Amino acid sequence: MSTRANDLLRWLAYVSLAFYLGWNLWEIMVGHRVPRSIFFAATGMPCPTTGGTRSMLALLQGDLALALHFNPFAIPITALAVISIIHLVVCRLRPPHPFRLPNLYLPLWLTLLGIAWVYQLAWYPR
Repeated sequence: MSTRANDLLRWLAYVSLAFYLGWNLWEIMVGHRVPRSIFFAATGMPCPTTGGTRSMLALLQGDLALALHFNPFAIPITALAVISIIHLVVCRLRPPHPFRLPNLYLPLWLTLLGIAWVYQLAWYPR
């Protein structure tokens, strides 16, 4: 990829991160609540991770039933995210320092998020 394309992608990533952090800060300061999903707020449709924060907070308090009620896919999505991050860190520490995941991860992520989204669209409370 060209340097110009890399610069554009980096700029887009920074703008996206700034927007995301600003959205969360607004929700916390003005709404006094756990921030809503940007996708859900814009479309009214749940995304695969809608309810994930509430689910993980319930799990941290030891309430597995409530965690599964909020989003039953939050646990496997979080587990795959942690495994992916660990894999990236380990790969980055070993020469030749690649910063990419093996090809196996893409179908895992797409399958898990696809199933979670179908579940959310079918059973998310309206």
